[in-house]
Amino acid sequence: MGNRPARRQHRCRRRSARRGAVARRGPNERWRGGNWTGKAFTTRHSGQRIRRLLADAGYGNDAYYTNAVKCFPEGDDGSNREPTDEERATCRTHLETELDEIDPGVIVPAGKHATASVFALADRSLDGFLDCVLDPVDPASIDPAVLPVLHPSYQDVWIARLGYESDEYVTTVAERLDEFVG
Repeated sequence: MGNRPARRQHRCRRRSARRGAVARRGPNERWRGGNWTGKAFTTRHSGQRIRRLLADAGYGNDAYYTNAVKCFPEGDDGSNREPTDEERATCRTHLETELDEIDPGVIVPAGKHATASVFALADRSLDGFLDCVLDPVDPASIDPAVLPVLHPSYQDVWIARLGYESDEYVTTVAERLDEFVG
């Protein structure tokens, strides 16, 4: 299931920078990020890491994962920066469209901002992101179920700080997804 571009477009300042709706990459082509594809996690580093995490957990293309924004939030120096409240609110409409179209059994938001965006759809606030990593939010209180995971860019730092070895983290992701999907 992975990550799909939303069909219904909303006004977004970054939309004009997009070059296509679907990521296509041949053997000698470079990866293109969200500003080109309209999809989150299509760049090499984070995209490969989130897909590998879910594949290693046994869910490859069977898990719906998301980021807070679909485009690369570029800082003044060209580096990545945290998305603004306005960017997250704008992209939340794309997230809502994707969820309506896909109707997943569980959402895997990657990182603090993505989790906050998913919670906002259910009029919930996020208090203490690290406290909710790998702690599924049951569909009785939010629909569908939500399994927050670390953003791929930060997982090397935080996995150990949360008390996991890398393989234990993957195993726990698999076990938690099994509760709702498997």
